[in-house]
Amino acid sequence: MRESGLVCGYVVDDQGRSTPIDLADVPNWKPEQGFLWLHFDIREAAARDWLALKSGLSDVAIQTLLCEETRPHVWRENNSVVMALRGINLNPNADPEDMVAVRVYADEHRIITTRRRSLKALRELAASMHNGVGPGSVAVMLAELTGQLTVQLLDAIETLEDKMDALEEVILDDAKKQRRVHVMELRRKCILLRRYLAPQREALARLYIEPLSWLSERQRMQQRNIADQLVRYVESLDAIKDRAAVVQEELASRVADQLNTRMYILSMVAALFLPLSFILSIFDLQIGGLPLTDYPYGAIAMSVVLVCTVTTQVIIFKRKGWL
Repeated sequence: MRESGLVCGYVVDDQGRSTPIDLADVPNWKPEQGFLWLHFDIREAAARDWLALKSGLSDVAIQTLLCEETRPHVWRENNSVVMALRGINLNPNADPEDMVAVRVYADEHRIITTRRRSLKALRELAASMHNGVGPGSVAVMLAELTGQLTVQLLDAIETLEDKMDALEEVILDDAKKQRRVHVMELRRKCILLRRYLAPQREALARLYIEPLSWLSERQRMQQRNIADQLVRYVESLDAIKDRAAVVQEELASRVADQLNTRMYILSMVAALFLPLSFILSIFDLQIGGLPLTDYPYGAIAMSVVLVCTVTTQVIIFKRKGWL
């Protein structure tokens, strides 16, 4: 990264030929040379100073480009647009649901983007321009950027769907294997992704509705297709989240059934032994000596009484459907 906080800068003509540019050369740039793309890392003080003092942007645009936490949205100013979008975190050792923010200002002749963390979609655009090949206009670049942000969601959502399929299969086939923690984690990921994708869906929808003169009808249709694709991804996340909720309810139901079964068995055992304990406690009072000790068949008689008591209980329980 440069000391100025500029990650990369290019001038791209209408043929898609890109040329690197430094901040020092920006005052000499003219729209006739092609559109200008400047990409900043706003963790650098120099980048923040340049945007605030030398960019010539409005206060709203500067505030959006410099803000730390952003909710996806689109804001039109005259014939320009200011956007805050989110992309899947595909950096090494990162969680995809920890989405990376990118902030964009675009008008007919220039596009300025800012970030705090590296984003794969912008890295790919910069790599293409580094090789001298870029989009032919700001509108085309916006379509490529929003398209890349949306397409990169596919792998993350398919991974969540595969995990959901595996959890459903395991839980339905083997009730002994409890996966409540895995289901909860899956729901958490869906909720985090949807937190940003739902407003981003509305933001992209607004982008093709706004009356910007430098967006052609074809480019509007491209943005609409990208927004529709994002709608399908959000619907897929909703479906995964609903399936996870059903599985979680099934797990909770099975745990409750197991607990009820065990409590029922303990209750039956207690019900069977309670009369026996009562009878034995009476004969253990030793009032005037131990009862039946003077009779040779006293122990047998006691055993017969106890067996008859248990047998009578079992018959009554079966008739009532308790056993």
